[in-house]
Amino acid sequence: MKRVLFFLILSISLSAYSQKSIPNISLSDFEGEKTKIFEAIDENQITVISLWATWCVPCIKELDAINEVYEDWKDELDFNLI
Repeated sequence: MKRVLFFLILSISLSAYSQKSIPNISLSDFEGEKTKIFEAIDENQITVISLWATWCVPCIKELDAINEVYEDWKDELDFNLI
């Protein structure tokens, strides 16, 4: 019972943490031009933000999975991918 309660509290705290706002960080595009993240986000569009590192194997797998469905998604949904 203690284990169930622990995981319940953990899942609630993680879901609350995931609702925090992202800071208004600077982004660089492939040409090296910088913009603030809030300038790149349109409130009327779904925005997927993927933060990753070159050494993070699960992050790279996530990018591969997003890449597999990106072509279908961009035609069906109006969304931004950052």
